[in-house]
Amino acid sequence: MKKRYLMAAAAIIAATSAAQAQGVYARLGAGFSFPAGSQMKYNRSYESGSGSSGSTSKSYDPISFSLGKGVNTALAAGYMFNQYIGLELGAGFLIGLNNTTTDKRTSGNETTESTTGSKGRTLTLTPALRIAAPLSDKVGVYARAGVILPLLNQAIESKKGSGEDKSEQEYKVTGFFTLGCNTAVGIELFLSEKVSIFGELNTTFLRFDTKDGEITVYKNSAGKDLLEGVPAEQKKAEFTKEYNSSATDDKRLSESYPASSVGLTLGIAFKF
Repeated sequence: MKKRYLMAAAAIIAATSAAQAQGVYARLGAGFSFPAGSQMKYNRSYESGSGSSGSTSKSYDPISFSLGKGVNTALAAGYMFNQYIGLELGAGFLIGLNNTTTDKRTSGNETTESTTGSKGRTLTLTPALRIAAPLSDKVGVYARAGVILPLLNQAIESKKGSGEDKSEQEYKVTGFFTLGCNTAVGIELFLSEKVSIFGELNTTFLRFDTKDGEITVYKNSAGKDLLEGVPAEQKKAEFTKEYNSSATDDKRLSESYPASSVGLTLGIAFKF
């Protein structure tokens, strides 16, 4: 009889735990994304001596270029079917950090230098499968994998001069809709039945293919706005993935840039 009572109690506890593991949850987090995969760009330097006999030298200093690095934020909601498997829909926003290149030109005693900064800005939706494994009533681990749907996929390029040429330009480029992939592994610390904190390592596989671009800022050395004077056909550009030599439009061939990353994210989660 005593054994039956123990088995019944164990069954009730198991059923209660399973019921508590089911249900809706939400999480909010932020972190930093490091570039995973990069493209080479160069800091350029040109020097030419004065006079017809002056010598000329050129140097190229390579740097790694990626649109995937920056500060990331994430908001997600999901449903756990049991304590092990669930589905979620996440929204992520990347505030990219600049990839900076310089172009320095020296002729005799005169030197001009321009600096170009390029950064990504993305807003994505990611439907994902979540697999969790509670290690105790205080600690659990989980893994997540999903498909990235970019809602906003942009690159911002700004160019500033120095010396006598202090002009300023900004160019905004929008990318083609390109599916990506996101994976994550993390650890969760349960503060109570409803609240937990988490830390995770996540990877994003995504590329940026230029679709169209537009000059959004154009100022001269005195700071005067010259954007209104730029002809419309020079202010905007369109890109295509298929080159046709007989085409009559002015579309350029699309360029592809890396936007993948490896990130660390910390946050808080709530169960409802």
